[in-house]
Amino acid sequence: MCKGSVSIRWKKNCTIAPGTLESSIISNPHWRSTAYTISNLSFCVPFDSVVLPGSLPNTITHIRFTGIYSQPIKPGVLPTTLIYLQLGTRYMHELVTGILPASLTTLEVLSEVHVNVQPGALPQSLRSLTLTGFNNDFEPGQLPNSLTMLSLGSYDQPLQPGVLPSTIKTLYMGQFNRKLLPGSLPSSLTKLTLVDGFDHRIEPGTLPQSLTHLSLDGNFNQQLWPNSLPSSLQSLSLSNQFDQLLLPGSLPDSITSLMFGPSFNQPIQPGVLPASLTVLFLDESFNQPLPYGVLPDSLTTLTLQAPSYNEEIHLPPSLKTLYSSWSASTHACPSLSTLYIHGVGGPIDPTTLPQSLLSLYLETRPLLPGSLPASLTHVQIMNIEQPLFPGFLPDTLKEAALYLDQPLTTGVLGSQLTMLTFGGGFNQPLPIGCLPSSLTILDMGYKFDQSLPAGCLPDSLTNLVLDGVWTNTNLVRDVVLPCHINSLRSRAGCIKYLPTSLKSLNIVDSLLSVSAIPNAPPNISLQTVKLLLKDEAILLAAMKAIPNAETYQVGFTHGARWHIRLIDPVKGIAIAVIVNDYNDNKDCFLNYNLFDTSAPSNVSGGVLRCLSIKAHPLQ
Repeated sequence: MCKGSVSIRWKKNCTIAPGTLESSIISNPHWRSTAYTISNLSFCVPFDSVVLPGSLPNTITHIRFTGIYSQPIKPGVLPTTLIYLQLGTRYMHELVTGILPASLTTLEVLSEVHVNVQPGALPQSLRSLTLTGFNNDFEPGQLPNSLTMLSLGSYDQPLQPGVLPSTIKTLYMGQFNRKLLPGSLPSSLTKLTLVDGFDHRIEPGTLPQSLTHLSLDGNFNQQLWPNSLPSSLQSLSLSNQFDQLLLPGSLPDSITSLMFGPSFNQPIQPGVLPASLTVLFLDESFNQPLPYGVLPDSLTTLTLQAPSYNEEIHLPPSLKTLYSSWSASTHACPSLSTLYIHGVGGPIDPTTLPQSLLSLYLETRPLLPGSLPASLTHVQIMNIEQPLFPGFLPDTLKEAALYLDQPLTTGVLGSQLTMLTFGGGFNQPLPIGCLPSSLTILDMGYKFDQSLPAGCLPDSLTNLVLDGVWTNTNLVRDVVLPCHINSLRSRAGCIKYLPTSLKSLNIVDSLLSVSAIPNAPPNISLQTVKLLLKDEAILLAAMKAIPNAETYQVGFTHGARWHIRLIDPVKGIAIAVIVNDYNDNKDCFLNYNLFDTSAPSNVSGGVLRCLSIKAHPLQ
């Protein structure tokens, strides 16, 4: 006897009688020997019928009422094993005592319209509560003392001390715009997010000393006064509207991560930023100088989003990651290992980059000879318009991503390169010898439409991606794969023969005919074949053309996804696990992996026999 837990999606708009769910998954005679238990249930469009008491088995732990469901849930309907419940955007009925089982730990009420919660309706087991549209005063004790996470999307009522349980650690309020009173927030709170509405001065002693993460998003634009933020704070994110001068002592020394929104453009005085700060994010409007003493020696990551930052800046020697349009020398940063340079500016010369650099992400800036340090192991270069010269990439480089469309010649790429990715714009011929013999992974990008004759791809190559448009039918047959390649992702028709070394094949566009299937030698032994097919009619032909694969992962243009194991390629006998099937108006599917070789396997007429693990349509 096999056992398994099942996920069902119910999409038929009809009353569910007791026993309906259980009988729907055992009606297939091949699977009567399998004991299923339903653990996850989702009610989808167009279901909007009353659920009767006793119709949901006590094996269910997760229920989602999604789509258009708007019927009231009566006491006794939900199973006593339920731990997660989601009520969708159309559910607008009051939650009264007896509806929610004592086992429930997570409740999500997603309606943007106010849904009333009766005192005593929420079980003491509840740990996570989301009330998207709720906007009434909470009564003392209305929220259970078990809560650790509370999300209030529309709540905008005065928050009185003692209303929120002392157990809450995470609090999210989307529309709250009331002055915070001392004692109104739980003493256990560690994460507070105030989103769209909040714009009030924060008085000293208002925020609990337990708070470690504070996000003041949306409209907040108030002066931060000394001692107004707790000394426990580690992460502070200030809103899109915030543009206030930072006063000495306003930011506690405990802060390690500080993010400013796109409006902030105030000068920062030396000693204002916390001495413990490691991450600083300054958005697109910030264009103030950062002289000596402004950035603390603890800083490891700095982001300057301004498209043309040209102010005075002194980078601390502790800096490891820099994202900026600033193009002055970074030699003063002996620890700098990752550098992002964006925006329009002058060329990168040999004096710009430090010898400690390991990763470089460069956009639009031209490179002068010798400008890339020998320490680099990873580089990404985008949108530069200059000829690529020999030695363009250093020999020490291991990985490169080139988002450009410039001709390649011998010596341009480093001799130790192992991974090369071309961006969507690349469509240049590859001369024989231009790819290094060390290369193992190659992605040619989606616009590449050139021939790849013998000797073009190095013998070291093991992984190849050819997602190009391949519009030129005279060239698509001229692709010669190296003999050691084991992973190929390609469009249909551009590969004529498959090497015996291949273990993984992925055809990324729809196979419309057998002629587009590449020829596989009889001694090939593939582990995985991924195909996209127009319909089931071509499936058997595709599997016969590419035999000896352990698993076929098949997608159909109508949306279904199958995982198939071929048992007899001559007779066309296979076992298929239906991962997702919306064809033939199926009303449910099972997420379950099980192969049953004891089921009858005789076929007639060479038609593929699929023994599928899936529920019959729910009646």
